[in-house]
Amino acid sequence: QKREERATVRSPLLPIRSAPPRGFTPAASHVFFEVCTRVQVRADRAEAGCARALNRSNRERGNMADERAVTFDEAYRVRVLDSEKYNQTQNLADGAKDFCDKVSQLNDIVKSVVEAVDQQAARTESEKLRAVGKRNQVSAEAEMRKRKKAELAALRIEKQAEIDRLQAEYDSLLKVRAEQEMLIAKLSDSSA
Repeated sequence: QKREERATVRSPLLPIRSAPPRGFTPAASHVFFEVCTRVQVRADRAEAGCARALNRSNRERGNMADERAVTFDEAYRVRVLDSEKYNQTQNLADGAKDFCDKVSQLNDIVKSVVEAVDQQAARTESEKLRAVGKRNQVSAEAEMRKRKKAELAALRIEKQAEIDRLQAEYDSLLKVRAEQEMLIAKLSDSSA
């Protein structure tokens, strides 16, 4: 019985976020989830392809183990495999390397997209905080104006009350003066 080893390959892909960055609108969140889902599907396919290629390579190596023979190639170098199987194995290795390079490129693209999304989310969050700050500042300014208006109205009423009091005092002093002048006039007419 031949025991076949199953090769597993884990590519260093970025972990896909389960939630969009803060500050996303529902539409942007939907697009974010679609992109992440597509990227995850492609990454899963790439991992499965690498695993299949390695399994195929392991199977071929296992089948070739029974047929090993020492041969010489065109340059008279000693080979364990015949030239056709060696070329197939070399082509398979080159294909697997190209495939892994493409998976690495996909990883780089995904990483740059996630970074761009994170930067945009940070910008959105800072703009949101700035807008909230401005809104609070405007509402505080309106409240401060109302308070200032009320203070000025109270001051005006207080000053008006003081003016009325002073006017009443002035009128009473004029009356007293007039009475005193009349008294002086009476006294000077009676003494003359």
